[in-house]
Amino acid sequence: MRLRRLLGWTSGIGATLAIAPAIASPQSLTDPVGDNCRDYTGIGNHCGPDITQAVFTTPGDGTMHVDITYASLPTEVIGGMPYPQLPEYVELGIYPATATSPALTGLAYRFSKFGADWKLQQNDQGLKVVGDGTATPRALGIELVVPLAPLGDPTGWRYAINAGNTGEVIPEHPDLAPNTGLFALATTTPPPGGGGGGGGGGGGGPATVPELSALDGIDGTQRGTKIKGTIEASTPGTLSVRALAPAGALASAAKLKTIGKSTKAVTAAGTIRFKVALKKSAKRKLAGKRVKVTLRLALTAEGQPTATAKRRITLKVP
Repeated sequence: MRLRRLLGWTSGIGATLAIAPAIASPQSLTDPVGDNCRDYTGIGNHCGPDITQAVFTTPGDGTMHVDITYASLPTEVIGGMPYPQLPEYVELGIYPATATSPALTGLAYRFSKFGADWKLQQNDQGLKVVGDGTATPRALGIELVVPLAPLGDPTGWRYAINAGNTGEVIPEHPDLAPNTGLFALATTTPPPGGGGGGGGGGGGGPATVPELSALDGIDGTQRGTKIKGTIEASTPGTLSVRALAPAGALASAAKLKTIGKSTKAVTAAGTIRFKVALKKSAKRKLAGKRVKVTLRLALTAEGQPTATAKRRITLKVP
């Protein structure tokens, strides 16, 4: 049986309004590899396309391009039948700037396949179609072209990308990028005609969005009472890392408990090394055990949205 959730979509008239300036071009945002599977109640674990990055650009023609790249498009086997995964099982969720998570209740707009076409729909208007777009699939990716007329400035919104089975909506897909929080864009090119503007402070360069990447610098199998790794940070700021393991017996419970944390000042963009020491209580409980540990990383920079990432490892405590 195919994994589906049918939506009561309604048709509408696409809007074509003023062309928006190119103010966020380009920005590359990443998502970890190997996070494309999830457990479905009653039918077990299933894996969808595995997102690695999304590149947002606004070429100045009234559209925003979102170029999504996948590490893999695994074939699903359901009821003994193979189902090839397709790039167009994707949904762009668009949220207000105040939103912090990809909850369905906070969704402002969604851009996804609508029959044979691609449409922008307004969530609080019964998924009314408010704009027409296009998408170009390729072997391991897809480029979405989203109309900006209903949205205006794309940096005023937050974004999440779903990849999985057709008919599922945010946040149901196996791979949801980013893993936690929402993608945010920063102004990288001034609007046309905006040379001198009032009141602005002199000169500094364009804002850089905080971003954490290269999570494969964190070894997936480690031994000891300290978890180590390297990541790439796009901006100076403060890096915090929390290590979590299942609570209770620290073996199988669903609830996670913090077993160690660290904070580090990031003075410049680039490769950052970190180390998280286990708490004394965790050392005692985990001694001689092998445990799955979830690392939650956050990079905060003044005046910018917090960048978050997640990496799962196996830790053997002596």
